[in-house]
Amino acid sequence: MPAWSKAAIALLAGAPAIQGQLTLPAGWDTCDMGPNNECKMNQITKPTLVKPHGATKCAEGGDYGFAVFPGHNKKLAIHFGGGGACWEANGALGPVAVTDQCWKILEGAWQFSVTGVGVLDLVNGPAKGYTTIVLPDCTGDIFLGDTTLTTSDGSGTVLQQRGYTNALAVKAWAMENFPQNLFHFAIVGYSAGALAAMAWSGDLLGDFKYRRATVLLDSYASHFPPDIEGPTLKRWGGCGAHIFDQEWRDLCNNGKINVAMVLERDLKKFPDVAFGTIQGKEDETQIKFYRGIAQSWGLATHTTLTGPELYAGTNEEIASRQSVHPNFKIYYVDGPGHVFTNNPRLNTATSAGVTAPAPACQPTLLAWVTAFFAGEVVEDVCYGPAGRT
Repeated sequence: MPAWSKAAIALLAGAPAIQGQLTLPAGWDTCDMGPNNECKMNQITKPTLVKPHGATKCAEGGDYGFAVFPGHNKKLAIHFGGGGACWEANGALGPVAVTDQCWKILEGAWQFSVTGVGVLDLVNGPAKGYTTIVLPDCTGDIFLGDTTLTTSDGSGTVLQQRGYTNALAVKAWAMENFPQNLFHFAIVGYSAGALAAMAWSGDLLGDFKYRRATVLLDSYASHFPPDIEGPTLKRWGGCGAHIFDQEWRDLCNNGKINVAMVLERDLKKFPDVAFGTIQGKEDETQIKFYRGIAQSWGLATHTTLTGPELYAGTNEEIASRQSVHPNFKIYYVDGPGHVFTNNPRLNTATSAGVTAPAPACQPTLLAWVTAFFAGEVVEDVCYGPAGRT
């Protein structure tokens, strides 16, 4: 099986690999949870790295930690970070572990999700004043993994895919510290984190208390080659996750489930919750991931996906979803752009492109996201004749 190009690997990861211990910028605190320290919210007065310890882990076995930006005690945003995926495929040459497409230590995931490009444009913009919790992804399993993965390089290295345990620890901390009825509860995810937000939103919406809630999915439309999502979720150990009842566990164990199905289940279950998505029409990272996944599974006819084909496929899926669920809205950005809520592009993008002026009578992406967070009614936004071409 041909190897992926170095350029593709760098793009999928979103940033160069970073080795070493996590160094926090000036002004940050660290809080280690333990028997004598629960890292209560009233202890946190500045941006803080919280380490839950216990069974939480990054892929290479090191500590997991999540970020807390303190703010309003009744406005809470939970943000699932992106950063690729690692998986086992069963293609023409048999099982192979693709393990160079995700962060494996906290430092790389942290700088990608929190303090590098991070979520600061969201924290200082539409979510300004909110308490924001950011989950860096250092396990490559969309926060559903509960297994190990042995690399295919002959070294025998065993990676820990414990994203499910990590997410459970963050959820438990958040519920302990935010038991009150929230004014606004926001769930956000970008890139692979958008898939995590799709998977986890129903569970979080069902357990937290709030007057109003929104779910914002940034730059992953769950458009994959056929018949690979179910086996991947099963191999990650995700079928046992509590977000699935027995019927769904059976479907998962039979390889018959995908993240889009979970999203559609929750759109139906929470019709009063506004769901929104941001999608680059020809998102270059989604294209490269689609091709790479197809290659790893030996699906030769799917290794040449083009930008127009991605747009056609995602457009068809989203239009079908919207025909049933009016609480699902989309903002399309023309071109190959990928991820906006963790990037200064949030401040420049329009439907016409990452830096293009806004077409007449259409809001900028920042204005749309700000209105979405504020609970205003937003409409679909797309640049082109008839709205979608």
